[in-house]
Amino acid sequence: MAVRFAVSFAERRIGFGVLRPTTVGTDIRRGAVGNAAASVTVHNSHEKLKTVADLPEIKTFRMLYTMIFKGYLNRMHEMQLYEKQLYGPLYKVNAGNLQAISVNSVDLLEELLRKDEKFPCRGDMTLWTEYRDMKGIGYGPFTEEGEKWYKLRTVLNKRMLHPKDSVQYGDVVNEVVSDFIKRIYYLREMSPTGDLVINLTNELYRFSLEGISSILFETRIGCLEKEIPAETQDFINSIAQMFTYSLPVMLLPNWTRNYLPFWQWYINGWEGIFKFARKMIDIKMEEIQRRVDANEEVAGEYLTNLLSNVKMSSKDVYGSISELLLAGVDTTSNTMLWTLHLLSQDPEAQDALYQDVTRVLKGDRIPTAEEVNSMTYLKAVIKEALRMYPVVPMNSRLIAENDVVIGGHFFPKKTTFTLCHYAISHDEKVFPEPRKFRPERWLRDGRTRPNPFGSIPFGFGVRGCVGRRIAELEMHLALARLIKLFEIKPDPTVGEVLDRIENNSKVFNFIQNILTERDPKEGEKWYKLRTVLNKRMLHPKDSAQYGDVVNEVVSDFIKRIYYLREMSPTGDLVINLTNELYRFSLEGISSILFETRIGCLEKEIPAETQDFINSIAQMFSYSASVVLLPNWTRKFLPFWKWYLDGWEGIFKFGKKMINMKMDEIQKRVDANEEVAGEYLTYLLSNVKMSSKEVYGSVSELLLAGVDTTSNTMLWTLYLLSRHPEIQDTLYQDVTSVLKGKSIPTAQEVNSMAYVKAVIKEALRMYPVVATNSRLIVENDVVIGGHFFPKKTSFTLCHYSITHDEKVFPEPWKFKPERWLRDGRTRPNPFGSIPFGFGVRGCVGRRIAELEMHLALARLSKLFEFRPDPSIGEVKALNRAVLVPDRKVNLRFVERQKNI
Repeated sequence: MAVRFAVSFAERRIGFGVLRPTTVGTDIRRGAVGNAAASVTVHNSHEKLKTVADLPEIKTFRMLYTMIFKGYLNRMHEMQLYEKQLYGPLYKVNAGNLQAISVNSVDLLEELLRKDEKFPCRGDMTLWTEYRDMKGIGYGPFTEEGEKWYKLRTVLNKRMLHPKDSVQYGDVVNEVVSDFIKRIYYLREMSPTGDLVINLTNELYRFSLEGISSILFETRIGCLEKEIPAETQDFINSIAQMFTYSLPVMLLPNWTRNYLPFWQWYINGWEGIFKFARKMIDIKMEEIQRRVDANEEVAGEYLTNLLSNVKMSSKDVYGSISELLLAGVDTTSNTMLWTLHLLSQDPEAQDALYQDVTRVLKGDRIPTAEEVNSMTYLKAVIKEALRMYPVVPMNSRLIAENDVVIGGHFFPKKTTFTLCHYAISHDEKVFPEPRKFRPERWLRDGRTRPNPFGSIPFGFGVRGCVGRRIAELEMHLALARLIKLFEIKPDPTVGEVLDRIENNSKVFNFIQNILTERDPKEGEKWYKLRTVLNKRMLHPKDSAQYGDVVNEVVSDFIKRIYYLREMSPTGDLVINLTNELYRFSLEGISSILFETRIGCLEKEIPAETQDFINSIAQMFSYSASVVLLPNWTRKFLPFWKWYLDGWEGIFKFGKKMINMKMDEIQKRVDANEEVAGEYLTYLLSNVKMSSKEVYGSVSELLLAGVDTTSNTMLWTLYLLSRHPEIQDTLYQDVTSVLKGKSIPTAQEVNSMAYVKAVIKEALRMYPVVATNSRLIVENDVVIGGHFFPKKTSFTLCHYSITHDEKVFPEPWKFKPERWLRDGRTRPNPFGSIPFGFGVRGCVGRRIAELEMHLALARLSKLFEFRPDPSIGEVKALNRAVLVPDRKVNLRFVERQKNI
């Protein structure tokens, strides 16, 4: 996707652009519910209840036929809508390694999630746990289960999940946004038209990676530099490699792993990811140890906190940081990409966004996290982009402990449900005109708001995304600053952007940040882990503390945007925004999880960081193959080995970063110095977490954070570029809070209602995970009048639900106002749950939201996002997560000379 960020001070043109769901060129010109109720135990009397046997069934060959001959292979999120037409809102899938019940309506989704158990289980993360088990690496918030997960989550949640916590990272994110804006200017200058940002996908990925790394690692990793450091580039390559080979590894039988290279490539991707994360964490540990040895105060942010937490072992920190990093990058970059694309197609929305931003943000001031939070339309734009293009179009829920009844059907415990988020967020019953970009859906202005379950890009409940607030902060700050500086216009040479899901983005059901173990004994273990991870991350007030960290990454991302603009032929074009947002997201989540920067926003990504990125890509790329193919193929096909190699790289990086932090803490302890820090320090100092758990948790949090932030930011920017009027409203929302050149705080960005609505709508339209599962483990259950015995797995069709017009009128329209609390009727909250629901909700949700909100607010204040006309309409591809079908270039048109 190419986006043109051209500098112009002519009078703003206001018009209405309809999002045409294939490529993105964006020309940016600016002139003047709570936790779920316990599952219902179903007794022996089932006379009136239906069972799994009564449901329509999709078997392997039918699924392959639909994917290959019906053309849904790269559009599996759209397949949710097709399946719903054929089989209804509740059906079972029995294909390869996938056995689940698909939940494809907002009502059934809400019914299921509100029956969440105390320790909600994921039934779709086996690929991630396999690698960890092979290498003895600790689980993170996405792979741990039970009480152990809960304890881990309580640690991770602190300083991340609550908006007030994410606010603390406002300065960090703004710093990254500033660098990103500088890069936008640079790319524009280098473009042939002087305002075109070519391949915006790549640029937003770099921004997202830099942003999340700045929070998780408490350091920059160079993603926004002209030359990315070699280690960072290796990390990026590792992420890409892991994701790229996730699909074949998931689809192919396990026996193929000894004969085909996919499994080894996938494993190599994980190796690079963990190698980089481990190095960053180890650096922080060494720093802490030196301070301890010197009797100095140990101060820091998220990683320092985790490493100093006696409840988390170094193994826990390695795992958690790595997962948070991965989750944060794609969420931010993809959502920002789609948001800018949508805004470029909708001048009216872009103008409304501009008005929203400038209402708060006066002069050249950089918005704070608090200011961007008051930009209601800005938040609505992100929310609408997330609705239309949820980062994860589907994910899973495993009902582990109890039988459950969903939709009048009885399901036994240990049933896995696939949640079809994409279909739900495009259900016209939930979102009228679901294919229209209408941020106003989310405004709290007196109108009826959508069902909150119609679009839940960050999940729901305790299993919701732990990095949500960070991702939102990044997107809100970036969008606010960009929209204030630039008007976003499409590049007419690009054409239609198709919303497809790329192999190199994420595995199924990823944004929900819900974990994998199916053994009900693991439930309590997961719960304990989750309670640790949740602290300092899950609640908004906790995530606010990372505002400075996120703002720092956002500032660097903005600098990179300026640089990329300068390097582009038009002078305002950011080419391959997906990659740039991924780099931003990875940098952001790493800065929090590792309490250090990893160089994703540098001109040259450090080699270790690049290996880590490659490992992530490799793991995700082969996830689908591993899931869909029978286990016996692993010995004969390469997907399994490639998938494991991706995990190898991921844990290698995560472990290195965590070990560095452990060494730092130990040195401080030896020196009788105070051990202070942020998330990683907190985890490592937490007695409830072993080092193995820290390794696993951090790695999973890293993975979740990267894709959530980068993908959501990508879709958000793309959507904004297609909707100038929404972009203007976003700008007004940001500037109404953010005056002058001030950088928004987490508290300020939280007041930017429209910024948050924009992210929420982007997550509805393009949920990071279009579908996931829920396994009912312990009890039989009745859903939709059907009886399901325990151990029934449900597939949750989030994409279909978020596009159900009964839930979201005009579900295909980008309408952030759906989410505004302005008196209108709001959507069913289960219509869009990108961060999951209940205790299994995404632990990193608040961090992801913080990153996205800060990034979006700051970007939208600085730039208008316009499509690159050479790309055309961008559509989503299903590569386990929803990613654009082509490189997204956007024009970042400068609004005013400030960062």
